[in-house]
Amino acid sequence: MNRRALALTLLATVAAPVSVGAAELGARAAVWLPTLAGEARVGAAGGGSTLDVSEDLGLGEDLDLEERGAPSAEAWVWAGDHHLLAAGTRLTLEATKILVGESFGGQTFSGATRSTLEVTMVDGLYQYDLLDFENVLAGFSVGPLVQVKFLEGRAELVQGATRAEEPFSVAVPLVGVGAHLGILADLVEARLRAGWIGWKGDSALDVQLEASYNPLPFLEIVVGYRHLALKLDEDDRTLDLTLGGPYAGLGLKF
Repeated sequence: MNRRALALTLLATVAAPVSVGAAELGARAAVWLPTLAGEARVGAAGGGSTLDVSEDLGLGEDLDLEERGAPSAEAWVWAGDHHLLAAGTRLTLEATKILVGESFGGQTFSGATRSTLEVTMVDGLYQYDLLDFENVLAGFSVGPLVQVKFLEGRAELVQGATRAEEPFSVAVPLVGVGAHLGILADLVEARLRAGWIGWKGDSALDVQLEASYNPLPFLEIVVGYRHLALKLDEDDRTLDLTLGGPYAGLGLKF
């Protein structure tokens, strides 16, 4: 079974038992400001140059906040101890750097080269509160989670008439833990979600830590930090990338 089929099967399995009774519904829009770091190689049979995405391609910390902004949205259903969440993020990074004889996607680049990375990320998550302590003033819950992450996009290098484009698509199942802390009847909340998987030398990690302020029962103001790391090693490509940075947004709850 390939990774995409495994991810779909896992998501369908964990979603099936969820009841919708006494549910809280919510939706949120946010902007993530990640910094990209790591390296990538694309070439047949182990060929191609290993390029540092920051130093060689300029797609890292030298980009300003406007260039790094990634809009995201999520919706959720809380039904008792069961939590279902779906989220989507769109990221586009562009930069121009001088390359000298570097190979990518079967092409060789020398001179001022424009690099583009486009990524669409869709997540589905289920969490069960194994421990749930609630009272009038404060509450704490924690439990296991399973997450399915779909990544799709393209990487492109252009220098004059020389162009190479590499599309990619991957589905990754993650397992981990989620926790929630509410203070003063959830006027202030803190959340942690962390998922990880490793297979045959490859790995994926997704961690979010956030705090929210709820001035009205139906409104939340949220700030947080997200760290995403992906490592893939195949015959025709290797990727060892991390995206990390703060985010802020507004949400509605019903």
